[in-house]
Amino acid sequence: MRKSYRPASGDDSAAGQPGDVAGMPSGMAWLSFIAGLLFMVLGARAAWEDYEAMRPLLHTEAYAPVAAKWLKVEVRADSGGSPADFYPDVLYEYFQEGKSVWGWRLSFEDLPQSKAYWLDRLKDYKVDDTVTAYLSPPDGKVAIIEKKNDGLWRPGLKVAIGLAFAAVGLVLTTIPVGAFLFRLKK
Repeated sequence: MRKSYRPASGDDSAAGQPGDVAGMPSGMAWLSFIAGLLFMVLGARAAWEDYEAMRPLLHTEAYAPVAAKWLKVEVRADSGGSPADFYPDVLYEYFQEGKSVWGWRLSFEDLPQSKAYWLDRLKDYKVDDTVTAYLSPPDGKVAIIEKKNDGLWRPGLKVAIGLAFAAVGLVLTTIPVGAFLFRLKK
């Protein structure tokens, strides 16, 4: 015998079928819980990694100055992007604890610019000239010549997106847990 569809009425219980969690099918509850955990963990991890990458941009005033010598001062085209995208191609040598170290970063700018922009920025730098490099505290693993950066909006946006994914994951995880607790309370 075929069952006919009967619309819900006001006196139906919220539980629905056996195994449902407060009206939510148990399969959906598990799917929501697992997807929520995945979004929460991956979103939080991405936000943390992006924050760690952004942290050097936040504290350039603490970088220690050290004398450096220019080995290369050029402009290079972006190999994977538009033919109009250029970056500085610099190399300098400084000494840290008596050891020669080569640095390659001009600044924390990561957006491509026109060739004319970089040629103008680099016009005062010549090979074999001395320049002041700034080393990141406490270990000096990052060296830059100019403390300039092109803003924190891009890395900050990546952190915000990671946190948004974590928040969505928290909601997706909370819904089935709350529904399950609601069912236990009944």
